[in-house]
Amino acid sequence: MGTEVTLGTFLAEKMQNMLNWIEAEAMPGSLLLDEIKTELTALRATYIATALARHEAAVQARDWSVFEALRVEEQHIDDRFWAIINAVKLKTELHDKLWKYMAMFSEVINSN
Repeated sequence: MGTEVTLGTFLAEKMQNMLNWIEAEAMPGSLLLDEIKTELTALRATYIATALARHEAAVQARDWSVFEALRVEEQHIDDRFWAIINAVKLKTELHDKLWKYMAMFSEVINSN
């Protein structure tokens, strides 16, 4: 019997990896990140990825305004998520990897 990984489980695992990386690089010891990591479910991960997928062109263009658009449109995405994005935005050396994560989330949704 094999282990089947659902789309939501895959996205949640990758988002956990992203949050661990952000904690190590931008927000060491952050209680905010601890809360988000604890509360992240497959459903929440899928919801965030689906929201990003609706703006795939902006994600691929690495357009920071996509996050403001999502903040307005997606009121079910926790404000703590935006605090994390802003923490990464302040550290230029982290931008490339963040955008790679965002693109992966968007592409996974759009390819399924």
